[in-house]
Amino acid sequence: MIITGYRIKSTDFGEIEAKIDAVRKEVKQLTENIYYKKLAEEIAFLCDCVALNILQRSENESIFNSAVGNVNQMIRTVSMTGAPVNYNTQVYAHVMSYKGYTYLKVICPNRQLIKAFKNLESYSLSESDCEDKNNEKNIIWQKLHGLYEKREPMSLNLTHEVLNPDHKKLVYPTVAERCAVHARHNVENRLLNQIAGGEQIAPYRLMPFLDTAIAALDKSDVKSELYKKTQELMQILPDLNGDDSFIFGPKNDNAEESDSDDTANDEIK
Repeated sequence: MIITGYRIKSTDFGEIEAKIDAVRKEVKQLTENIYYKKLAEEIAFLCDCVALNILQRSENESIFNSAVGNVNQMIRTVSMTGAPVNYNTQVYAHVMSYKGYTYLKVICPNRQLIKAFKNLESYSLSESDCEDKNNEKNIIWQKLHGLYEKREPMSLNLTHEVLNPDHKKLVYPTVAERCAVHARHNVENRLLNQIAGGEQIAPYRLMPFLDTAIAALDKSDVKSELYKKTQELMQILPDLNGDDSFIFGPKNDNAEESDSDDTANDEIK
């Protein structure tokens, strides 16, 4: 898509403001849905890593706070790089008017958030539209670019930032879902190690080797290994939807913390 655009059949400020406010509310709801899903996944991931002795519980910080910090850092990173992933919550719009219409040129790398504009008339410009010099949308956007070439259009920041997340909105991935993912990652790592002969994988070889490992997951013996590993993990990973109270306090506040954590390889920061 060359331009993600919308238009409103009005130039009345009050009417435009009302429609943009409706978009803001949609952006807020969609962003929070994505945020809480990612936060729940990150909490579950950290809990699983602790349960599997991959990470050690922090002495001073809760798993919840660690997860919030990790998710917020990811959001900041992808926002700066413009990566088109779900962590990117940036939504901007340039507002331009022409012949009784108000046009919004939207900048939003996360396509899930584009749904916030669903009640506006779509006026996007595709590659094929640009090739047609007689295309109405192409003509209009070219005209708008000409009109605003020497003066900046009004820019709106529609991005919503989740502050002080409410843990009551968290819905964690099920134990079965998490076990399946961890089992797959475990087997993929084993296959990568075998493919590389135990040697460090050169960066330019990583993706081809990973493709080979993923293709091997369809083999019957590997499927059997995946099933067995999943069943083993089902006995280890906690059901967070049943009880997640332990994620809100640091290790020092949890009297029932297992001594096995001391043998872990890393520490959550």
